[in-house]
Amino acid sequence: MLPLGVYSANRAADLSMTVGSSALCVVGAWHGLRERGRERWWRLLMAGVGAATALMTAVWFAGNLGGTLVPSLSAAYASMIFISGLPLAALLVVPTDPRFGQLTGTAPGAAESHQWRTVLVLDGLIVVGSVATLAVSRRPSRNLRAQLPVEFTVLAVLFGASLVVVTVLVLLVTFRRPRAPAVLWLLGSAVTINTTSQAVYLYRALQDLAHADVSGFGVTLAMVLCCAAVAMPVGPRSPERSGTQPGLERFHGILPYLALSGAGLLVLTDLAQGHAHPAEIYALLMVGALAIVRQMLTLAEVKELLTRLQVNQERLHYQALHDPLTGAANRILFMDRLNDLVRRRATGQETRFTLTFIDLDGFKKINDEMGHAVGDQLLRIVAERLRHCVRHSDLVARLGGDEFAVLICGADSPEQVGRRLASCVHAPCALAGRVVEPRASVGVVSADDGDRAATAETLLHTADTVMYAVKRSNTERSVIQGRHHVREPEVDSRSGLD
Repeated sequence: MLPLGVYSANRAADLSMTVGSSALCVVGAWHGLRERGRERWWRLLMAGVGAATALMTAVWFAGNLGGTLVPSLSAAYASMIFISGLPLAALLVVPTDPRFGQLTGTAPGAAESHQWRTVLVLDGLIVVGSVATLAVSRRPSRNLRAQLPVEFTVLAVLFGASLVVVTVLVLLVTFRRPRAPAVLWLLGSAVTINTTSQAVYLYRALQDLAHADVSGFGVTLAMVLCCAAVAMPVGPRSPERSGTQPGLERFHGILPYLALSGAGLLVLTDLAQGHAHPAEIYALLMVGALAIVRQMLTLAEVKELLTRLQVNQERLHYQALHDPLTGAANRILFMDRLNDLVRRRATGQETRFTLTFIDLDGFKKINDEMGHAVGDQLLRIVAERLRHCVRHSDLVARLGGDEFAVLICGADSPEQVGRRLASCVHAPCALAGRVVEPRASVGVVSADDGDRAATAETLLHTADTVMYAVKRSNTERSVIQGRHHVREPEVDSRSGLD
């Protein structure tokens, strides 16, 4: 039996733990249900910590009425092991942002991958497992462990889980940026105090000390800090800090492997000396398996990063060369293709192509009377019609405003090209509940074998000049390099906009 003073102090510590954990349960549930998203879930998880701890301490208190140092009730064991995972889950749910940018390349505001949480947990398990391997290799207090097999196992698992939580907390603070730093610091202080209290209790259990157990008061203080954390109001996000620290990022990548290497060297040394314990080898193999899983996740993350990088590059390349409104090629892509055709024609590789310049008639009137949204819709309709009117190898571009250009490779008749494109544009369409027949002035220039000295700028300027000559004329004819070709007759708009 314990002395009366020690017994009373132990029961007071148990009672304070029960009160503190019950308060955390109530405060966490109250504030958690008033929040949303991850702010809600981490608070509810902490409320679960309080509820499980209150249950465990109540059973603990009832089991210790006889004055034993460590309870022998299975319900207390199950509750202790269950509690060990809740603080870890709560820490991982606390809203944080990447401190150095995330490997997955997620854009700001986009949904973030949850893989970093798995990596942090694996890092904590590898570091703590490596330290445990070192501890097993030294084989301390083997006789005491034989005296308390079940109790020691429960306490050791709980203490190891707490060390994992502390390790994950350190990694979280180092490599993530909390949106509410005060919350994470309060939770970190609570976790540290709780782990220290468990270390004190584990030491007392190993040494079978008959002194007053003050570790319960440490757990109570941890519960108070958790209550303060969950009660903190949700404020604005902390300001983002630009810049990277490549050295710290690399250290995060190699940290678990450094711990594993240290444990592996010690086990190999014991093997070489012939007194390696089987527990050392099993522990090292388990930690090594965790390291392999982490490496596989890292490789998968890098592969995803490369895939997203390639997709982003392709999207940026497309956006740089295409008109965002119509999806047609822009002036940059058009001039690049035209210059390429001119170079090929100058070397005899390409003998002929047709350049068509198209300007919508009455487009300003449509914008003024029907609105810019309707004008944009008309531009999209015209671009889509032109794309369907030519082959896949030809190029339709919007040069700006209501001006389009079409490059057609091959020996098509310029007259046929002009007629076909004009006919496509002139087809009636519905705009804002009204039927409109768009009109356009079309200038066509054919690059044939007769003039190989013409440049891309000269050809485009010629087509532009021809188009404006058509727009100024009142005839129904189109001019192509000084020659006249029949032009598609202009049809009056049914809406009266022209």
